[in-house]
Amino acid sequence: MATHEGFDLIEKYFPTLDAGQLEAFRRLGELYPEWNERINVISRRDIEYLYPRHVLHSLSIARFLGTLPADIEILDLGTGGGFPGIPLAIAYPQCRFLLLDRIAKKLKVASEIASELGLKNVRFQHGDAGECHSKCRTWNMARILKIMENEKHPLDDRKNDEITEKREK
Repeated sequence: MATHEGFDLIEKYFPTLDAGQLEAFRRLGELYPEWNERINVISRRDIEYLYPRHVLHSLSIARFLGTLPADIEILDLGTGGGFPGIPLAIAYPQCRFLLLDRIAKKLKVASEIASELGLKNVRFQHGDAGECHSKCRTWNMARILKIMENEKHPLDDRKNDEITEKREK
């Protein structure tokens, strides 16, 4: 059950990708649906929108980063099934990526996909931010971050539990 709808958007927005990178992105449309049948990492209703909602969304930061220097390490905190880490590792083969997640089965999917693509610039670690043992990372990123309960939101003077209570009422 391959899905390639939206693949053309990658070529449109990232015209400098080489043939090998484009092939790796094309293969994502085969690998993710196949793995998702066994281990759910993307909503079953959302898998047909793999490229616009997951791959392209993950690559959106690359439009702002531009060219990156070689040999930096980027931590993808809470990678889940490999987003944004795997698409960014394809786009930036000169950089190293550490994909970190608390859910082992999701890391297994991401690891297997990276292996099947032949990505050599990706490592995986099971755990959370407090258990991250890599000291050499240059940048940290996450596709979605949950602000922890009782922590102060950087744009608000109230604690997040106060904000949550008001939303629930």
